[in-house]
Amino acid sequence: MDDIKKKLRQKKIVTYNQLSGWLVIIMFLFLPFLFFPNTLELHFVAKKALFYIIVFNLLIISVIQILKGKRDFFRTPLDIWFAIFFLLSIISGINAINKTEFLSSVQYIFFLIALYYVTIYFFPKEKLNTIITVLIHSASIISIIAIFQALNADDFTLQETVTATFGHSNLLAQYLIAIFPLSLCRSIEARKKYSTIYLIETPVIFSAIMLTYCRGAWIGTLSSIVLVCVLLLTSTETKKYFSIGSFLLIVTGLFLISIPIILQNTGVIQSLVINNSDLKENNPDESYAVKSKVKTLEQRKEIWETTIKMISDSPLVGVGSGNFQIVIPKYREPHDVNKESVIKWAHNDLLEIAAESGIPSAIIFVFIFITALWVFLKNRHLYGEYSVPFISLGASFVATFVHSQTSFNLYQATSATIFFFSLAIICNFKRIDSRNAEPSIVIKKNDFLIALVFFLISLLFFVKPVLAELYYVKAAKASKEGNWQNCMQNINESIRYNNSEAKYFYTAALGSFRLANYSNAVIFSKKASNLTPYIPETYKILIFSLNEMGNKNYKEGNLDKAIVYYRNSIEFFEKVFLLPLSKRNIKVYSKLTGITYYNLGNCLLKKGDFKGALASYKTSLKFSPTYQPSILKLQEVMS
Repeated sequence: MDDIKKKLRQKKIVTYNQLSGWLVIIMFLFLPFLFFPNTLELHFVAKKALFYIIVFNLLIISVIQILKGKRDFFRTPLDIWFAIFFLLSIISGINAINKTEFLSSVQYIFFLIALYYVTIYFFPKEKLNTIITVLIHSASIISIIAIFQALNADDFTLQETVTATFGHSNLLAQYLIAIFPLSLCRSIEARKKYSTIYLIETPVIFSAIMLTYCRGAWIGTLSSIVLVCVLLLTSTETKKYFSIGSFLLIVTGLFLISIPIILQNTGVIQSLVINNSDLKENNPDESYAVKSKVKTLEQRKEIWETTIKMISDSPLVGVGSGNFQIVIPKYREPHDVNKESVIKWAHNDLLEIAAESGIPSAIIFVFIFITALWVFLKNRHLYGEYSVPFISLGASFVATFVHSQTSFNLYQATSATIFFFSLAIICNFKRIDSRNAEPSIVIKKNDFLIALVFFLISLLFFVKPVLAELYYVKAAKASKEGNWQNCMQNINESIRYNNSEAKYFYTAALGSFRLANYSNAVIFSKKASNLTPYIPETYKILIFSLNEMGNKNYKEGNLDKAIVYYRNSIEFFEKVFLLPLSKRNIKVYSKLTGITYYNLGNCLLKKGDFKGALASYKTSLKFSPTYQPSILKLQEVMS
């Protein structure tokens, strides 16, 4: 086998396995560095697009290899669990309100599972240490950026100061806790081939994690340290590859680093024992950190309680994969609506899986974790020089799983790719080792052209959401500046590239309304409300536009048309009042409803329908008792 590889290197020939390895390296190298300032949503879209492009091309390369040569397929410990999990995700589509989000979520799950299998069958073992090196060095650079941000911040905020290239401290923490165990294991390796530089990088990465002040990430990091410690203390085989002295030195250093960081914002710890009522009543002058973290805890509790309500309504199938954000507004208590206007994640991945795809799906995912953990603990000392990367990846996937119980790691491409790559390695390393003994297929020119064509196709297809989001950012900026013509030009481009995003249609509806194009505003508003039926704001422009169209027809003497528009508006009011509304929204929509019934009454009165007009004015006053025009008209009709 070594002779074959030597000859290939001498001829400068590239094999498919080598290409697969480099694509994985590119994915892990570029995912964390994709950065768009002042727009958090674009981070998610762009990183996911890159993930799709890389894995799609890995799949194409895999198919070409399968067609060109025999490939022995084998069972893996997670096959049955992945099959059931994916099937349950598809079945959940029965209840999905937003089918586009459902398909997008299923696509995401498919590509994550595909990464697992591509890694097993086609990833070259000799690239493993290279990938770990790339991951650690990348995380170190990002950690240095984060530390620099913390040191140079004039006004330190817990969520927005230490973000590096991730736009939010939580997202940064999700990434760094997946890399920290890799660096930790490298730094305490018994042989000194790697350890020296990692004695510096490990504290740097740890410091950045601490500076995010993400308590869930702290717990995830601690879990990986404890796991490595337990393995060192309980396994004589493991001790062969690690230095206990280096481990004690590193852990002591990390503890000393954590103390001043915690003392800088003690409120992060204090918030764990202070509730929101205590903060308001007894501690009005508490620090920013306490207030911020107490608020975060209150929001998490509200989200978890609301998610459990969702699960109890559909425990077996869920609300549909990808539909958590769409459906959760329906279950929120009115007094909670103002706490966090838009909830994207449950901040507990198991709860979110249960809500979207049913409790059985969440149980299956727990089995995936338990199976992987069992295989890891069973085989941790069987791979000689590869025991260090093997154990480090095991600690990484444990840290991510632990943190995901208070965050949304598995729903972010950067952290989820590391998690599923780790699963593939720790569950199937023996198979990968034996497979790598076989010569890989050499890439020929024709094959290269085929791969290039598919790469361009994937680029055109998966980049569309990124382009749509870029135009949306421009449209949002134009709307803030009051440049509605420019806003509409950009948002129309967004819709051209992605015609299934509610916020694009909402922005288009707002722009159309501001430009007095009420018919288009109605069309766009209806599309937005169909995609997100439980968010009251999506109906506001629709109702306003229908009222304006009714007013226009009333002035032109088209009373029948005006009545139709007013009654359509009232139908949507009825839908809105079924939703959980804040006190402010109840007041706003009640006033709007009162005005609409007043306008309808005027139309009916002008047509000679005194009985209908009387009923409309009375209904108007039920919603808005102090609305003076309705009071005067009612007196006029009754007299």
